[in-house]
Amino acid sequence: MFTGILLVRLLLAFAVGSIWVASVTVLTERKGTAWGILGGFPSTAAFSLLFIGVNQSVEAAVEATIVLPMVFSVSNAFLLLYAFFARRGFGFGFVVSLLTWLGFSAAIAVLELRDYTVSLLTATAASALT
Repeated sequence: MFTGILLVRLLLAFAVGSIWVASVTVLTERKGTAWGILGGFPSTAAFSLLFIGVNQSVEAAVEATIVLPMVFSVSNAFLLLYAFFARRGFGFGFVVSLLTWLGFSAAIAVLELRDYTVSLLTATAASALT
């Protein structure tokens, strides 16, 4: 059950993320597409780790960083697969890339990979393949 402070922190996390996305979008529209590079920065990971640290503990945030290389490589694979399969239509590309993303994400969760070296090696292999 949500406690009052947790709900406030959750709403704050959504607000911070929304403000970031809106700010980058406005900057890109006004200053040119070069500012769109900011949108590609792993800001969601930074904000997520910040709020994990605030809501749980610094140790929990540090432990969450272990899987970040794998998570980013899975997200990159989603984007690449969508770009490849979208040629056959939006729906087809979206479904194929989403199912692949779900499969890889489920494997990471089920296997409980908590070793940074394994995370880096997996990310490197996934990046090489995609």
